[in-house]
Amino acid sequence: TSKCLKNIGFIEYIFDECGIFVDEFNSNIKMRQLEHNETNNASIKSSIVVVSEDIRTPENIGMMLRVAESFGIDEVYICGDSPDLNNKKVRKTSRSTENQIKVVFCHSIESTMAQLKTMDYRFIALELTTVSKDIRSYELGQNQKTALFVGSERNGITAKTLAQMDDAVYIPMKGQNSSINVVNALAIGLYELTNKLEA
Repeated sequence: TSKCLKNIGFIEYIFDECGIFVDEFNSNIKMRQLEHNETNNASIKSSIVVVSEDIRTPENIGMMLRVAESFGIDEVYICGDSPDLNNKKVRKTSRSTENQIKVVFCHSIESTMAQLKTMDYRFIALELTTVSKDIRSYELGQNQKTALFVGSERNGITAKTLAQMDDAVYIPMKGQNSSINVVNALAIGLYELTNKLEA
């Protein structure tokens, strides 16, 4: 710090001196951030698929794909009025994860649900409802294929889609707000549910 203070008035020199000082300090610490090629993820594939309804923000679509892939999700169904992979903002925020998982764009969520039902998926809504269960204590069957549904940024999951759900879960909140961003909620939901499958 003394190096920085004694050179006040010479901006370039101050920054140079601060840079040297910081570099010296960093060389002595025992913690550093890992590079991507140094990480070793478990690469466990999940029996959960994600289904979204009418998510309209491109960044949310891209981040949803990135979050899903990070939790071992193999399939994401993007239904209704949503931007597709031709959208530059979707591709930018997905960080190429659309190339690592199956992404299905579908105009009709009804046809997607009908298809998943024939494949014996259990439908779970990540939504605040009159019968939603605390996701922290929700029990998933080990061999049960699960479709986790999330809804639009403004209105959530529609009543028509909710009527087809087998169950609903919610994330307990500590503050005054009753909801969070749909992708943040999905990340928390997948963290909780995938951990239960590994237990």
